[in-house]
Amino acid sequence: EAAASISLAQRERCPLFLPYLSGERSPHNNPNAQGVLFGLTHAHGPAEIAYAVVEGVSFGLRDGFDTLRLPADMPLREVALVGGG
Repeated sequence: EAAASISLAQRERCPLFLPYLSGERSPHNNPNAQGVLFGLTHAHGPAEIAYAVVEGVSFGLRDGFDTLRLPADMPLREVALVGGG
């Protein structure tokens, strides 16, 4: 809810979050990858941090999804996600 309340102008100034808190599986397969919250300042509050986390996790999911490269005639019916510590 906090992340959804952010305006477009605020989104452009949000910190960046790399969600590799326990390494990274597919598609990078790097157990030593580390998470980071980059660009955080005293001007950011809980809403901006929440937005950064949602955005970072979403892009991570998209990164993995893009590696599937499904043929156009193969419809995607279900996606199962695992992980998270």
